[in-house]
Amino acid sequence: PPAVLEPPYIGTFNAFVSDHALPRTYQWNLTLDQNLGSSQTLSASYVGELGRRLLRQNLLFGSPNPLFNNSYIWITTNASSSNYQALQLQFRRHLSRGLATLVSYTWSHSIDDTSTDVGLDNFVKPALDRGPSDFDVRHAFNAAFAYSVPSPAGVNPALGAMLKNWLVAGIWGVKTALPVNVTVGRSDTGTDPSFSPYNTRPDLIPGVPLYIDEPSLPGGRGINPAAFSVPAEIRQGDLGRNALRAFPQVQTDFAIQRQFRLGEKIKLDWRADFFNLVNHPSFYIDGTLGYYPPFASNPTFGSGVVMVAPPRQIQFALKVDF
Repeated sequence: PPAVLEPPYIGTFNAFVSDHALPRTYQWNLTLDQNLGSSQTLSASYVGELGRRLLRQNLLFGSPNPLFNNSYIWITTNASSSNYQALQLQFRRHLSRGLATLVSYTWSHSIDDTSTDVGLDNFVKPALDRGPSDFDVRHAFNAAFAYSVPSPAGVNPALGAMLKNWLVAGIWGVKTALPVNVTVGRSDTGTDPSFSPYNTRPDLIPGVPLYIDEPSLPGGRGINPAAFSVPAEIRQGDLGRNALRAFPQVQTDFAIQRQFRLGEKIKLDWRADFFNLVNHPSFYIDGTLGYYPPFASNPTFGSGVVMVAPPRQIQFALKVDF
């Protein structure tokens, strides 16, 4: 409904705390490089970043103040913080004898209490949300190469013309799973601002496996709904934010290119690119356990519902340089 600007107020209002300040980030890194010959380099880096006074938005509905009892009030504070630490290793081979390579590995950990400026599941007490960031990936490995195939010597001239001027390249990447935040939609929290906007986390049942292997599920694996219970009383469960993980992601890309010279000033490039060459699926897992009260389970909880990486894609290109 349209806002009512006479008491009692009705509508959606945005408010900032009186000591609102600009967020701050502190970044640092230390890198050691070691040359391995004239064309190869090995490097190791420590990278850190702290976020302080980060923006945090909470929704209050049914304010204790009777003048705003039927209003939605979005309050923005600087109550959030973050911490990122990483070890990065990299091997580089500059183009030499037609071959260039890049191999990298990153171990990292990102912790915060909200991963977005406008989160919809924030609670008034940031400590209740402290946990892995939504984008926290502990391990990531990537390898890439580009190779200019040498022209064969001592072969039939026609065969030699067919086999020269080829270039192949590829990228292979694998990273561990992103976090999954298990929540329960509750409609009985009333005006309690600690549950903005009515998403809570369940309790963890000790001794019950968190994951199940099920061939009928996307990816053949899912989160076990029997591992959680919903508190009957209105409180935050003991399961932490982003405490579980989804599926690891693997992708292979490949490209092949051939160049044809049409006279001294004209070149024709043919190229084929294959993205996700082996068509490996990667899924986002539904973290909504269900709704309460009474408890109604979510049939898609714990299973892959959306692909986070596109299926295999192939594209061809023909380019003329003159």
